[in-house]
Amino acid sequence: MSEFVADLIPASVRGRELGRTLSSPGAVAVAAVIYEHLTIAETLGTENSAHDVITVTFVGNRCQ
Repeated sequence: MSEFVADLIPASVRGRELGRTLSSPGAVAVAAVIYEHLTIAETLGTENSAHDVITVTFVGNRCQ
C-alpha cells in the first residue's frame, strides 16, 4: 500500500518528513507520518478486520 500512496502523492507534494506517530487506544492502532504539507495516517485493525484505512490530510489549501 505504501508504494501506491508514494505514486499517488509524490515527495514533492508531501514536503520534508517532520515525524512519525503511533497511537493504540485499544484494538485499533493509528500510524501516521507527518510531512510539511500533509499527514498520511493508516488505521490498522485487528486480524479480523476486512481492511485497513489510509487517510491523507492536507495542511491549509495545498490540495487545490
